Amino acid sequence: MVKTPRPAAAVRLHGQPSSWVMLDAYLWRRDGGCIARFVNNTLWAGRWPMLQGLPDPGPCRNAAGDERSPYDRENCTREHVKDEPGMSARAENDEDHTVIVCWGHHVFGRQWCTGSLVRAAVRLYIAAANQRLSTERGQLSTGQGG
Repeated sequence: MVKTPRPAAAVRLHGQPSSWVMLDAYLWRRDGGCIARFVNNTLWAGRWPMLQGLPDPGPCRNAAGDERSPYDRENCTREHVKDEPGMSARAENDEDHTVIVCWGHHVFGRQWCTGSLVRAAVRLYIAAANQRLSTERGQLSTGQGG
């Protein structure tokens, strides 16, 4: 039996067709690494209050389960988050539905980012982080940033 190749997933950035390279660049600028590092972290509580009070994510890990830095690109991947919980198709490949997480929080061990409480908080984080980055870009383009 001959298998037909699966079409490439559509990638969008700011509502326009894009590439994985461009989306990843945006996500790394916005998230800066595994978003689990913000959880219950007093240094980030003012900026990301929606990520406080969540289950302890534990340390970041690579795919083998070894502890790693949350900023290590080699040990991070994308997590897709749908608008609503449910068993429908995977979320869109865009900045409104994707975050950066390490392998440890994504698939290895506890799968921290798949819990319903965490998903709800991540939806709020995505909206706030996109708004914040959009505002920063606007200030820079008008010379108001500092």
